Amino acid sequence: MFKEEEKGTTRINFERTDEALETGAPVLDAACPFCNTMMTDGVKNSNKEEEAGFGYS
Repeated sequence: MFKEEEKGTTRINFERTDEALETGAPVLDAACPFCNTMMTDGVKNSNKEEEAGFGYS
């Protein structure tokens, strides 16, 4: 199931990715394939691909 984006100033995946990166965790992990895609896109958008590792639950 997918939900259309709502109006706002920042895309939700960019905001969530920034929050996750701010934790300083060495790995960003998402159990949901949709969430993983959102995080991957957010990391690429922030140009922090080398700083973030990805894992699967």
